[in-house]
Amino acid sequence: TNQAYNAEFAVIFGTKEALDDVAQPLGPKTDHSWLRRFAAVQLNASDDGSDKGPSDGRPGFKRSTSILDTDARIPSTFESYATVPPLRERPLGCAPMASNNGWEVSLVSFTVPHSASDQPNACLYGVSLVLRQKNATHDKETEQVSCKSELIRGANNEEFVQKLKEESWSNKHRENGNTVGIALVSRLNVIPAMRSTLSKFYNEFSKNGEESQLIGGLADFLGIFSSSDVDTDILSCTLAPFLNDGSSPWISQPIDHQAKVFEQDSGEHLLRSLPPTPLALVFITALLEQKIVFSSSRRSILLSAATAINKLLDPLTWPHLLVPLVPSNLAGDLVHYPAPFIIGIPAEDKGSVQILNSLPDDVTLVDLDVGRVILAADYGAKKLGGDLRLQVLYLAEEMGSLLGTELASKSWCCDDPSQTIGNGSTADPRIDSFPIAQRVCSDFITELLAGTNSCCTWVEESCEEQSEARLTQHQAGECIVLFDENRFYHLKNLRAKGKYMPLLQVNSSHNNGGRVTLRTATNLALGLDDFDLVLETFLRSQAMSTFISSRSKSTMVYW
Repeated sequence: TNQAYNAEFAVIFGTKEALDDVAQPLGPKTDHSWLRRFAAVQLNASDDGSDKGPSDGRPGFKRSTSILDTDARIPSTFESYATVPPLRERPLGCAPMASNNGWEVSLVSFTVPHSASDQPNACLYGVSLVLRQKNATHDKETEQVSCKSELIRGANNEEFVQKLKEESWSNKHRENGNTVGIALVSRLNVIPAMRSTLSKFYNEFSKNGEESQLIGGLADFLGIFSSSDVDTDILSCTLAPFLNDGSSPWISQPIDHQAKVFEQDSGEHLLRSLPPTPLALVFITALLEQKIVFSSSRRSILLSAATAINKLLDPLTWPHLLVPLVPSNLAGDLVHYPAPFIIGIPAEDKGSVQILNSLPDDVTLVDLDVGRVILAADYGAKKLGGDLRLQVLYLAEEMGSLLGTELASKSWCCDDPSQTIGNGSTADPRIDSFPIAQRVCSDFITELLAGTNSCCTWVEESCEEQSEARLTQHQAGECIVLFDENRFYHLKNLRAKGKYMPLLQVNSSHNNGGRVTLRTATNLALGLDDFDLVLETFLRSQAMSTFISSRSKSTMVYW
């Protein structure tokens, strides 16, 4: 079925009416006082309402008969992540997408932290289509907007279309302007399919006519779900063909293929937002498990940056707090979180500028719009002082040169006498850059891990008189891994001096069955003379501890 390859829920939200504050709310209270949830429907239930899970074995949700049934599945803070703030004046007309009637449209990818027993990734993945318009100064009642009623499907679509003609949601005056959006939600990363679905949904509703009127008609279609007497099955039926179209390219692929495609796409976005040296600085800062804040006016790039940096850390993993998009009302407290974190703060949210201008001294700011990294003034443990910061800057400069040479050799090696200027007759074919950056970062990390297994000693206690079953249980509870730090530092120094070489010639370092294989080249090795504090900080990291404890007994000395 298509259920495993696209959204599980659709949520419609928008600007509250004046009466919403005194009337019984139709949905859960959100963090944004000017927003309200209009409707939420399940998209993957069978027609008889049974709980039929997707083909990959993912547990399905019980069919939602009302918005209140979804509260346990979709947190009340959901709209804070899915929405886009009210419009602001922009010079040069730099709106994401604007029509003649002042509508601004955004398609945003995001995640929402959410822990549940059936939630595999501790978050919900979402894509929202948000329409925003400031209240016009003229009488909007005289304007005619048209919704493409032929696209509306459902058992009661005629009654729905008639109600749509009688009530115009977009023509009402609201203090905060008109904002209405639809978000698709899933527990798995199916963002490519969800983006395709909403993109086609928007294009079909806004093409072949006056764009400003058709966008207003789409806003009316979504806004009418603010009424409690509207049949929400109309929404699921109308979305059905778009969901099928969005899922169709992925049906023949493995269930995790979309996540892998999204990771690669995210990597390309990051490489186009940061030059090589700032990219290296962010990578090293994440590798040493420092506090990082991404900032951008483009909300989707925040998720891309966090995803890409996490991917560059392979084979290690980021073991700390990771929230790619944090609403400004939560960000003020979260930047003071005592442990390492990677969070994203949208630059255009109300209050974000003040938060970004007053970050704690131990937080590194990554401005994805400008392409710069402001390294934390208080970098790493206090006992290391500013020396670690200097070593990190030095290492980032060297690694940035390596990345630049690999990613853009013509510009980074322009002083090389072998570089010439082409005649312009042919253009270089476009290549995906992120796999190149992944290879460089992977080689660097694997060089850091080289020799780790020989520093480990597996120690376990056992009693020969115990039965085999009981012995296994006893061993599992008493096994420990001892790590020789002095040997680790000694090996790093040897590698930096071109020693401790492999017996067999290999072209690259890699992880082979739990053993880190040395490569012949030692250009990525770090010595104690220049990078002793970097090595010490890396060795103390939680990711390194997890890596050591995950090694199998066969890869280390056993006692």
